[in-house]
Amino acid sequence: MDRSTESSSRLVRLLVERTGLGNADPSSAIEYHVDKLRQAVGNAEMVSDFGPYLKLREVKLWPSSELVCDGYIQPHGSSYSEGFTMLVKKKQPQSRIRFTIAHELCHTFFYEIVPELKFAPHQTDPEEERLCNVGAAALLMPNDDVMKATRKDTPSLIVLEQLAEHYGVSLEAMFLRLRHLARWRCELLIWHRTNDGRFLMDRAYRRRKKDWNWGDLSIPQDAWEGKKAPTKRTFVHFQDSRGRDFARPVYCQVKRRANSLVSLWSHQPLDQGLPAIRCRLSAACETGDSGRSAKRRKRQEPQHRQSEMRLVNISGRTIMLGQPVG
Repeated sequence: MDRSTESSSRLVRLLVERTGLGNADPSSAIEYHVDKLRQAVGNAEMVSDFGPYLKLREVKLWPSSELVCDGYIQPHGSSYSEGFTMLVKKKQPQSRIRFTIAHELCHTFFYEIVPELKFAPHQTDPEEERLCNVGAAALLMPNDDVMKATRKDTPSLIVLEQLAEHYGVSLEAMFLRLRHLARWRCELLIWHRTNDGRFLMDRAYRRRKKDWNWGDLSIPQDAWEGKKAPTKRTFVHFQDSRGRDFARPVYCQVKRRANSLVSLWSHQPLDQGLPAIRCRLSAACETGDSGRSAKRRKRQEPQHRQSEMRLVNISGRTIMLGQPVG
């Protein structure tokens, strides 16, 4: 193990140990400190004013138009009690500024709890950065408040946009928080359009990372042209490293955002009034089996292989049908 890795793991380990939560994981430890800060401020809902939080953490905010990065925090001396200056880049979306402030605030927990490492010369710690993202999300989108706000909502892009606007965060940050709290099991994907009219996936906020493609190109094209579309059911597909094609059925909602497309995928309906997807009985699904032979094959094959043997016809290509997304 190299020195930087050892230092990184030691920093996080000491934070967890000194938090005193027994066998808690690092994410739980940082969220514990965020909850304590929230209680000290007396606010259990979304953050509308960072002033009280900054004051309690001895931080002075300094907006700057000259920063290359989003922001950083700088200690005034060699101890936590001497305070900090937080520099934040001015010209960027308000949601990004808010997340940066919350993220940098979480760094102060490390300075307070593990001063022997944080006030000594050190390199950027990837695990600390990840935990500060976790803490920022917990601060901006409180657990109980989000659970209450989404109690009756079926996942949809409209609901996601409303929640993101309410909490003052990006769509991506809001979606990741909902996934983290196990409120939503759908997936968020961001696409860009190439010069030849194809749509390529830029980012996917999901558990399984695959280079997915649309089975029905009219869906992203209509969204690109600004046509309002309800939830649709379609097939998406990808090719694995062995050149095999796989497809999956999804419910989807797509919307254009500037020069990109935002799509929400799920194997369950994204709004009310649509029946659940039935892989075997889809009009687009062509197994080539009679009902009797399909039942016989089902008894003979291992359970985890059944879905891979289903076939679907997409744009004239016969593709194996995998498990639904989500």
